[in-house]
Amino acid sequence: MVKNGIWVKIVQIFDFLRKYMLILFFAWRHPQTPKQIKTILFILAGYLISPIDIIPDYIPFVGLIDDMAIIPAAMMLVSNFLPASVMADCQRDCARWQRRFPYILWGVALLSILWIGALIYGLYHLFT
Repeated sequence: MVKNGIWVKIVQIFDFLRKYMLILFFAWRHPQTPKQIKTILFILAGYLISPIDIIPDYIPFVGLIDDMAIIPAAMMLVSNFLPASVMADCQRDCARWQRRFPYILWGVALLSILWIGALIYGLYHLFT
């Protein structure tokens, strides 16, 4: 397997974005984060989940490029304006959360299996 292939770089980019999304989530909840940064984070989250884009997604390739450029750029810009103490606290919280992630993932998987089992059980008794 090639160590410097395109897939390795894509995985590194997604890992970087995941880490910064967690850091910014913890910054949003941190009491010492300035209100202006919290407002920008709220707008960024709204843009991320909103169906309204600057360039519509149905335009091939170009519609997705604006999302792939705006979101990481805004994340980096906001993280540069965070106070150093807030950034250190958020990085510490992020590292703690990443250590718990396997347990959280197993819990979500177990809960999903229980919900699917309850749904199947309910539908079986509903239609028989």
